[in-house]
Amino acid sequence: MIMKYAQKVKKRYLTILNDMAKNRDSYVKNPEKDFTRKRKLSFQDTINTIVTYDAGSIGRCIKRYIPKVEKTPTTSAFLQQQKKLKLSAFQTLFYRFNDPFPDKTLYNLHILSVDGTGVTVPMDRINENKEYARVRTNKDSTRPAYQFHVSCIYDLINERYCDAYIEPFRTHSETHVFSVMLERKNFPQKALFIADRGYESYLLMAQIQHDGNYFLIRAREDFGQGSMIKGYPFPRDGTFDKTVTYIYTKTQNKRTKANPELYKRVATRNSPYFINKEHPYVKMTLRFVMIVLPNGQKECLITNLPANKFPPETLKKLYCIRWKIETSFRLIKYSANLLEFHSKKIEFLQQEIWAKMIFYNFTTTITQHLRYKRDRGKYQYKPNMTNALQMCKDYLRNAKTPNDVEGHILMEMTPIRDGRSFKRDKSRHQSVFTTFRHN
Repeated sequence: MIMKYAQKVKKRYLTILNDMAKNRDSYVKNPEKDFTRKRKLSFQDTINTIVTYDAGSIGRCIKRYIPKVEKTPTTSAFLQQQKKLKLSAFQTLFYRFNDPFPDKTLYNLHILSVDGTGVTVPMDRINENKEYARVRTNKDSTRPAYQFHVSCIYDLINERYCDAYIEPFRTHSETHVFSVMLERKNFPQKALFIADRGYESYLLMAQIQHDGNYFLIRAREDFGQGSMIKGYPFPRDGTFDKTVTYIYTKTQNKRTKANPELYKRVATRNSPYFINKEHPYVKMTLRFVMIVLPNGQKECLITNLPANKFPPETLKKLYCIRWKIETSFRLIKYSANLLEFHSKKIEFLQQEIWAKMIFYNFTTTITQHLRYKRDRGKYQYKPNMTNALQMCKDYLRNAKTPNDVEGHILMEMTPIRDGRSFKRDKSRHQSVFTTFRHN
């Protein structure tokens, strides 16, 4: 019997989970006692229940995963089992699950994006949690919103998360976290990193080039104070595509002042990949491209991609793909119920975030393999991800067969309509309380 692709994905997922259970000493807090006795909830069942959390209460999620009355544990028993798990259990499952599946490329490059998002959590107002508090500016409410800042590296072609970093919102630094994730190298090599404004840093660009990868980063399009293009000999009007080579330094002396066409002084901290005590002068080539959007707005892109292979129009198309990471944030927050947390403890909240990314990758690994052929019609079609996430959640709970999950995903497809744009309304999101759940 030919195995369905969804069955292969689930088999790989369960194989990793069973292997972790056999070597659970690294993933539990007390190896001599934790998960050593035979109980209703095993190591695997505890993790799987968290991975398949929905918007309902903990008790309801447990009953959906273990529906038989004689085998269903109480909520208290489940929380006691969850407390035994280290965060590394979810991180290891996340990284190992990503390894075996084939990677699609574009222009022979892995197209990755880095960005961060705020995740509002139902945290208690105590002194230990102050670094997570984000004070609202709303005059009618002085109650702070507690948030994590989750930075992610996302594969735009394969539509799955490669790495993540969770930190308190008030102290977060996206450039520092990106540098840390570059050091960890939990992503495919020969990659192109696409990033929005805020990531235009000489340190990051030097680090990416040092590893033999490429970048395409949006910078401020004006020449004002704090703009990266300020001080470069670029035209102030119209578009341009300029490749420049400078020796970057923090030193200011007669030599650097006398040769402004060779040296560029920058204010930056020391980095092993850029300027430091051993290397006070660093030569680097950068390409600056100013493009104009259909609405007349300008965008400045900085890259190290060669101009002969990647003209401005190609760069514009590549940067448009970056929006997929924003779409993934919306899907994981709302369609996958990330914002409906089931605890107020920082440890449990972080476990749920990693678990949701595992589940999201499980779903997209299946949907990326499915093909929907349609000879006629104006549009190509793709799976409806909101429906796919629910089908795969039922599949992980053993409520659907491989034929059912693939068939139901293919039943609900959405047209691919590129080039659409809408006004992005800003709104405040309050944390979802752990009581009176709607699901």
